[in-house]
Amino acid sequence: MNPKNLLKKLTDTSITNLEPAAKRYDVNDHKIIGLNLTVYPSGEKSWSYRYRIHGKANRYFIGRDTVSLDSARRKAKKLAGDVANDIDPNEVKRQKSRAEKRAKEGTLRKFLDCSRCAPLGHSSVMLTFL
Repeated sequence: MNPKNLLKKLTDTSITNLEPAAKRYDVNDHKIIGLNLTVYPSGEKSWSYRYRIHGKANRYFIGRDTVSLDSARRKAKKLAGDVANDIDPNEVKRQKSRAEKRAKEGTLRKFLDCSRCAPLGHSSVMLTFL
């Protein structure tokens, strides 16, 4: 199979039967515009949602082939709603990741600034590894 950007009626059976090709290819879902399944030469499959916001094309990674068709469609519907409300899903993901990193850094800073660690002077050295 060597199609590029195939539009296909996706079902659990049709997804299982997708064969890898020499190059990766995308199969677009017929129900949710923007949802597609990428099939890699290794046989691995991954879900993503393509969208356009502020004139720029983007792709949001939903998950590997362990994600079911129904779950991918639910996630894509939610993402489509966000995009319709002018919310960039990738920017939301980046902000969440930054917040989690700051929370971890704050926890580590509290630990390293404890009275037993501070005299050793290790706190500034450890924070550089974050």
